[in-house]
Amino acid sequence: MSRKQVIALIILIIIVSIPIFVHLDVITVQLWDESRVGDHAIAMIRDNNWLVTTYHGKPDMWMTKPPLMAWLQALDMKLIGYNELAIRLPSALGALGTCLLLFYLFTKKLKEHLPGMIAAIVLITVPGYVIYHGTRTGEYDSLLTMFMTGYAVFFFFYCAENKGKYLLLTFLFVILATLTKGIQGVTFIPALFAYAIYKKRIATIIKSPLFYTGIAGFMMFAVGYYLLREHYNPGYIKTIQENEIGGRYNSVIEGHKGGPWEYLYMLVGEYFNNWYLLVIPGVIAGLFNKDKAIKDITVFATIFALLYLVIISGAQTQIYWYLLPIYPFLSVLVAVLLYTVCQLLEGIGNIAEVISLKISGAVMSYIFLVLVLFAPYQKICDYVLSNVTDNCMKPERHNIQLYLQRILHKHDKGMDGTVFLEDGIEQDLEWYVMALQQEHRLFKIAPRNEIKAEDKVVVFLPESKQYLAERYDLTVLDSLENVVRYQLHEKKTVPGMAAAIK
Repeated sequence: MSRKQVIALIILIIIVSIPIFVHLDVITVQLWDESRVGDHAIAMIRDNNWLVTTYHGKPDMWMTKPPLMAWLQALDMKLIGYNELAIRLPSALGALGTCLLLFYLFTKKLKEHLPGMIAAIVLITVPGYVIYHGTRTGEYDSLLTMFMTGYAVFFFFYCAENKGKYLLLTFLFVILATLTKGIQGVTFIPALFAYAIYKKRIATIIKSPLFYTGIAGFMMFAVGYYLLREHYNPGYIKTIQENEIGGRYNSVIEGHKGGPWEYLYMLVGEYFNNWYLLVIPGVIAGLFNKDKAIKDITVFATIFALLYLVIISGAQTQIYWYLLPIYPFLSVLVAVLLYTVCQLLEGIGNIAEVISLKISGAVMSYIFLVLVLFAPYQKICDYVLSNVTDNCMKPERHNIQLYLQRILHKHDKGMDGTVFLEDGIEQDLEWYVMALQQEHRLFKIAPRNEIKAEDKVVVFLPESKQYLAERYDLTVLDSLENVVRYQLHEKKTVPGMAAAIK
């Protein structure tokens, strides 16, 4: 890269890093997917079992994705400790990597840094991308999006330059995408085939020995993982077939129902609403551009966005975070339009005197970009700084998350020896207790019949407080809203009917 492009890259990294990394570790570990993957990661470290993801000491047959995300989280925990940042760093780095891939796509193809910067900035202002279940939480989809974008971009360059390294990189990223989220990782394969037809590269690909090397690598590492796990976890492949292939695509899972137009409604209504009006004009501007490189990029992005949308729209289970892989390609199309406008402005040359100064077309193009990009960028930064958590989370449950987060971060040894009554405890709260245990802190989760006098017990449900009040003399040690830590004293001989403690 030229010195100018290096400077542009540094500026871009600074710009996109604010929405990606700021306040990344502030919100508590979230219920469901994030905490479940985090539990997998801690269990790997604790049990030294790196092949089969487990939950409660048994193979996890509910969250059946391959283990790459958990591996990365476990590595982070080893390096930076047991905290929220360790869980979310792979997702955030995946977002940064995707931005860099867009910059690389334009910079290498056009020898011009501006459109790549535009595409990356558009991407990190997409509400459906920088979001809970997206780049801001430790789940699969941001990392998956980077790998899927990666193998698409490298295939684009293979078709353009016929260099074997790009074909090998394509297969490498297909393998990594598959090891991240299984079947969804290969949903760009039809788009690869369609783009190869457009570029008349099918025969070249089939004749290349590296194509078969790539297939062998995929069979060894991706398919090989499934076979190896089936060996140690019998029934795993059947569960995958029922869950990922048959279940989610052919039936509605966990109430996530939608019709054939549902994803379009999502894009227009909320998740791509900053930019959706510019997508079709971007396609038109790109297809009629005199620069063949821009036309190729436009066709490439359109094929991948359109075919992916068709594939996921055919599924019975439709969830907004399944849209993440489409955002880089829609951002490319928006960038093509904005870059085309910039080219038109630069072609104007010097314009009439404005406030006693002559403003060149180049300066006008940058003013135009600031006017277009600033408001969405500010909006996404405001979102990040607002520490948005799961909007389905009830305040009473969020309070116990906050209570555990404070214990973990303060490293207060005076809290050691605490028992958490298992009533209402699920995988998000279990992650905190597991993290504390990994730090050799004396915390545990116990059922009602295992607690005893002299225990220090934390509860947050009204019925749990009622249960303790009826059976023990209690002293309140500390509290956070509805979360209370009790010191249990003598057990009452005859359980009373004490009123519930508010």
